[in-house]
Amino acid sequence: IAVLGAGNYSSAVEMVSALFLENCAVVHKPHPLNKATDLIWEKVFEPLVEYQALSFCDPDSGTSLTTDKRVSKIYFTGGASTAKKIAENTDIPIVSECGGNNPFFIVPPDRDWTADEIHHQSMVIATMIKFNGGAVCGRPQTFVTSKHWKQRREFLDALKNALVNETPATPSYYPNSTKVFEEFKNAYPDAEVLQCVEDKDNRKSDILFIEDIAQDSYAVTHEAFTLVVDEVALDVPATIKEYLPIAVKFANKKLLGTLTCCIIIDDDTLKNNKALVDASITFLQYGAIGVNTMPPFMFLNPYLTWGGNEEGKDIVSGHGNFGNLLNYQNVEKSISFSDFTSAGHMKSVNTDAWFKLSKNYAEYTANPKFVNLVPMAMSLMKNNIKKKNF
Repeated sequence: IAVLGAGNYSSAVEMVSALFLENCAVVHKPHPLNKATDLIWEKVFEPLVEYQALSFCDPDSGTSLTTDKRVSKIYFTGGASTAKKIAENTDIPIVSECGGNNPFFIVPPDRDWTADEIHHQSMVIATMIKFNGGAVCGRPQTFVTSKHWKQRREFLDALKNALVNETPATPSYYPNSTKVFEEFKNAYPDAEVLQCVEDKDNRKSDILFIEDIAQDSYAVTHEAFTLVVDEVALDVPATIKEYLPIAVKFANKKLLGTLTCCIIIDDDTLKNNKALVDASITFLQYGAIGVNTMPPFMFLNPYLTWGGNEEGKDIVSGHGNFGNLLNYQNVEKSISFSDFTSAGHMKSVNTDAWFKLSKNYAEYTANPKFVNLVPMAMSLMKNNIKKKNF
């Protein structure tokens, strides 16, 4: 199996799947941006390299690798246009993950959200919007609200405040980020450009915040993959029964891609409308669906799947999936539930504490024992409590 690595992260998921789930030898080709970091995997997997089950090639070896007759399958992470080009030039089956425009459904509640609940949600979502400078496949891009939800303005203002004042600046770095940002800005000249407090001089972490766009406008049909977010405010009554079917239909029919989506819903409203939410999850044509869970974290769960939901359709978010440790066949989607507010939700309020939390999380994941749980819990508390010191 040929593994063509991503440019926005360095991951061993695809290599592990090919080696241990498919029982195949693997050749890994790094993305040019990750040539240096992917060398770490070569050291980690040194015994498999010595056994000749795994090898690595140069970033410019893509054409020769994907047309090599010894390759039985290709794992690819990247843009849809590249995936199509590979598919057109080889008969080798390809599993691809290609991103898309990921909706976040802000479900009108049966009861008003408290100020603490709104703040919690804004911090969690702002953290994910900024993560890796916006270069995350499952990041929130389009917020789907009800125009008539009486707390809509309060929620949007809280989210903007979290992006500007309460979470660390994370500059965009991915190739063409500046160009994409300007294209969205040209499409919406009246959109607000948010300047992060501690990065007013560099301006590389500016966030384009586009409110109340039309259902057929530019942002709906284009993936940002940088610090751009937009809102579609549906002209529907602010009740879950009126809102959710229309929101699902809009996402399935209008938005670009099928990779991930997220349903933000308070516990009371979910309990009162469980059947409707379950039906909506069934109808949503997305490969990873988080209910009060940030979809990118589903990628970190080896038992769940990660990939588009478009079998038999033109490639947008990709065909097939990664993960799936239990080897289920014909998987359509993975679903993850969390409470509306949870101490386990990731909120970045302090850079030092965030990096410490990341390290402790990795150590606990590799060795899930109580001795590693305590440091992770302590760093999570510091990250959520200790302000500033960006």
